Amino acid sequence: MVGRFRRAVRERGARFLYVRLLPGIPKEANMDFVGRLAGALRADGWKLSPASPRYDRWDVPFIPLTTGARTGLAFTVSIFAPLGAFFWSLRRKSPSVAPLELAGTALGTGLVVAALLATPSFALGFSAYRGVKASLLIPLAVGLFALYRSDELRRVLDESVTVGRLILGAVVLGAVAYFVLRSGHGTLADASSLELSVRGRLESWLGIRPRFKEFLVGHPCLWLGFFLRWRLGHGDLYLPMGKGILPQALRFIFHDARPFLLVGLIGPLSIINTFCHAHTPLWVSMVRTFHGVWLGALIGLAAVGLLGWMENRWKSLP
Repeated sequence: MVGRFRRAVRERGARFLYVRLLPGIPKEANMDFVGRLAGALRADGWKLSPASPRYDRWDVPFIPLTTGARTGLAFTVSIFAPLGAFFWSLRRKSPSVAPLELAGTALGTGLVVAALLATPSFALGFSAYRGVKASLLIPLAVGLFALYRSDELRRVLDESVTVGRLILGAVVLGAVAYFVLRSGHGTLADASSLELSVRGRLESWLGIRPRFKEFLVGHPCLWLGFFLRWRLGHGDLYLPMGKGILPQALRFIFHDARPFLLVGLIGPLSIINTFCHAHTPLWVSMVRTFHGVWLGALIGLAAVGLLGWMENRWKSLP
């Protein structure tokens, strides 16, 4: 509970805390809890005093736009900017810096979105940015139709239905549904107790916790996807031969870079989504993005190195 209150002050801009004492425990334990909370807030550099408003009547936006215009501009920028950067990166021949370029573009886009939503009305929750889920799904849908030709998609739809394809389709639809549900709060896909424990560990180590879908999913898939695209463009990737389950699974996974690139697009989109939370201080969003990028690059480069090492081992097998 102390950690939740500290997070509310640091990452959500709370300046007034309503502390409910815990029933069923001695008075001394409740007093100890309040004392620990006060000490933790002071250690974070905050001053305990009567609450004061974060904004007053003189805090007016620098650019005089209506709330609807700000929401519309933020939504438009959050969709077209990452897509433009993604298409431009696909035209590059070298994969070495493409993930970092996409992350940089997403950071710049996020700062533009944060500037558009930087009004007391958005920060205090009186006005809400409603395009979060759409700005995540629309670029992914456009990316799907850009990476795959229409005849390829038509051929997939015309193929015979098998048990394996039904299972694969159910897995893909389930992953999309889980991704959409996790972009909100209070859903069936809320974090489990194990994930909350891991979040707490990351927060204690890094100060600001990066998003799992960035450093565990999006950014690593971008690194692996661009590497595979470059590697497959210069010749087939050497994979183990044979008809066993493992060789067939590896050939199915690594025969095409496009699924990795499409899933990797989640990383830049999630960066922009981070800056859509107007109540979060800007420095918190920037630190969260930084940790997501360097951790994702570390995991992605490790995956690339592991794949290269495995390829060399497979070549040496008789």
